[in-house]
Amino acid sequence: MDVSFPMNDVIERRRILAPVANPERRLDYLVMLTGGLETTHGRAVSVAIRYVPDAQIVSAENVWAYLAVIAEADWQSLEALAATVMADFADETVARWIEVTVASAEDDLPRHQVTLVDRQPGWDNPPLISGAKG
Repeated sequence: MDVSFPMNDVIERRRILAPVANPERRLDYLVMLTGGLETTHGRAVSVAIRYVPDAQIVSAENVWAYLAVIAEADWQSLEALAATVMADFADETVARWIEVTVASAEDDLPRHQVTLVDRQPGWDNPPLISGAKG
């Protein structure tokens, strides 16, 4: 069974991201945030978030605090973890474009990676998002 959070926990978890106003909303620019966590099952997982901000940005420190909180949940799949990160981040930032990648980070396991992408309707900037991969 995949993890689900009671409504208050979702609100509190998302509140950790604490987005602030984008200092230059007129520009398209790519933000890359990466971090890691250890699940309650003892699996090391890497998380990469790449996004093109619209009105809001999130600090790296807040993302790391957020990852520490979601590591406490009982994730049954990387897909569920990735979908939750995507939903939380997209809901809080309403980014122009966002990509969330969650991958097993242990050398002795077969590689398992999940990548989700979302974008605002009508937004497109292929040269920007095809650039540097984190």
